[in-house]
Amino acid sequence: MLQIQFGEKEDTLRLSGIDAPNFEQQGNEKQPFSVEAFEYTKQRLEGKEVTLEFDEYERDTKTNTLVAFVWFENEMFNKTMLSEGYAKTSTTSGTSTAPLSLKYRSEFLKLEKQAKEGKKGLWQDFVQLQYEGEKSNRATVMSGLKEKLITQKEQSTLGSDEVIVILDIANDKDLLRYKALSDTTKKSMIFDHLKNNIRGDINFAKTRFVKITYKNVVYAEATLFKDKDTANSFEVQFYPNGNFD
Repeated sequence: MLQIQFGEKEDTLRLSGIDAPNFEQQGNEKQPFSVEAFEYTKQRLEGKEVTLEFDEYERDTKTNTLVAFVWFENEMFNKTMLSEGYAKTSTTSGTSTAPLSLKYRSEFLKLEKQAKEGKKGLWQDFVQLQYEGEKSNRATVMSGLKEKLITQKEQSTLGSDEVIVILDIANDKDLLRYKALSDTTKKSMIFDHLKNNIRGDINFAKTRFVKITYKNVVYAEATLFKDKDTANSFEVQFYPNGNFD
C-alpha cells in the first residue's frame, strides 16, 4: 500500500495487478524481501508526482482504497516492480467488488517470467522458498528425507534401548526449503517423524537420537525420550549454518 496526495487529501493506493511482499504485518514477521521492496518503492516514488490510470473500478468499496496503475517518468511503476523482482502478478483482484484486472495481464506475466528466470529480487531461490510458505516447504522436505538407522549392533557406544536416526536431506533445493522453515516448524517436523514414521523394528528404543544432515553436515540434533508409547520429553539443537564437527 502507498500513501499518496490525491486531490486535496491523503489517500491509500494499491498497485493494480501485482502483489508485493507485505511490509506491515501486525504480530508477524515481515514477509521475505518486503524491506527491499519497500525501500525501492520509497526511493523511486517518495515526494514525486505520478499519474494514476484506473481500470473499471477506481476503489475497493470495502476499504475505500484506490486501485490503479501508476505512471512515473514515462514508465508504469507496476511493470517496473515486476521486472525488477519486487512483486508478483496478482492472482486475485485485491478488492471486494472488482474481478481481477486483465488489462496489461499478458505483459505483467511476461515480465514476471523474465524476472523469475533471472532470479531477480524475491525470485532468488532462498527468498522464493520462504515466500512459498511453511506448510508446502515442510511437506516437500519430509517427503524427500532419506532415513538411516544406527543401533547397538552398528555402534557399540549405544545402549540396548537407544537408536540414532539420521535423516538426510534430499538435495540442494530441499536444503533451502529446510532453512526457510521456522525453528518451531523444524521441531514439529522432526518430532512427527520420530513419533509416527519410524519403522516398527525399533519400537524398543526408549531414547531416540536424530540428526538432520546434508552432505555429511549436521543441521539439527534432537533427542526423544519415550516411555512405552508416550513421548516424555523432546530436546533439539539447531545449527543454522551447519555443524562441521
